[in-house]
Amino acid sequence: MNRRFVRILMLFVLVILTGKAQTQDVTLSQFMANPLFTNPALAGFNLGPRASIAYRNQWPSLKADFVSYTASYDQNVEFLNSGFGASFLSTKIGGDALTTAVMSGYYAYQLQASKHLSLSIGLRGSYFQKQLNWNLVNSSTDYDTIKALIGVGSGEPTTTINDYDIAIGAAFVYKENLFGGLSLEHINTPNISFYSSDTLNLGMKVSFFAGGNIDIRKKTVRGTHYTPIIISPSIYFQARTGLQQVSVGSMLSRGMFFTGAWYRMDFNNEGALVALLGANYKQFSIGYSFDYSISTATNFDGGAHEITVSFQVNNGLHKKYKSTKLGPVPSPRFK
Repeated sequence: MNRRFVRILMLFVLVILTGKAQTQDVTLSQFMANPLFTNPALAGFNLGPRASIAYRNQWPSLKADFVSYTASYDQNVEFLNSGFGASFLSTKIGGDALTTAVMSGYYAYQLQASKHLSLSIGLRGSYFQKQLNWNLVNSSTDYDTIKALIGVGSGEPTTTINDYDIAIGAAFVYKENLFGGLSLEHINTPNISFYSSDTLNLGMKVSFFAGGNIDIRKKTVRGTHYTPIIISPSIYFQARTGLQQVSVGSMLSRGMFFTGAWYRMDFNNEGALVALLGANYKQFSIGYSFDYSISTATNFDGGAHEITVSFQVNNGLHKKYKSTKLGPVPSPRFK
């Protein structure tokens, strides 16, 4: 393996382990169906073109609900051993009380470290805009949670914030059925306070994911028309200042259908149970998940609904190219 690459990877891991996080981000329950939002190093990991859109409505029973829309596209460029991508994220808290739009570009360098091990290091650069409807937020105590997100100051705050954001990530796939990665987001810690007299930095966020695909059918029953039954356990950890969260669970897929369940534990709250149902048809996948809150707010927050629709060219595309160095990476996906 290239020694320089190893040194960079080790330095990256040290930064990840010593970083602090103190921000709130969109957490997608279907994190492996939205790989660019999980780790920038996954850009282009599929080799063929990949696109996805997602909708998430969290706490729909509350006035200050949290609605998110995402769209992403990424593509591998084989002769550069690189992946490129772009994404758009839109969030609304309390309707139009506080809105955020984020446009991002991705680059990932990919390396075939050994016969069975593929590595990737990725970078994400983002430009974001936050808009505040102060008249609406200031009109009711229902929006007190939003006031805590805009900073502290006297008088009326500004209504718009524009800034940039940077994230880095590293990921691996081993033998095409084990995968994982680390990422560090908001490295430049931009100021997101709506008050000119206040500083409210978007603190760094650390995340880690890992998983695998296990075919539970016996080899003796495999034939020409063999349909595998795949169990895909996974874990996703996120850390921010004052908040650490981990999701642990598994998917089960057979043929075109898949289902899954996760337990998301918030170290400061009581977390949630997540259930997933979905189907694949050729290059298309659709998944629906529901988060059931395990807390005192369960009876009135409405949990969270999430839908992801994705398209990606079959990983078998790599067989057409004799010079491919990365190899197929079928793990970070539903199929």
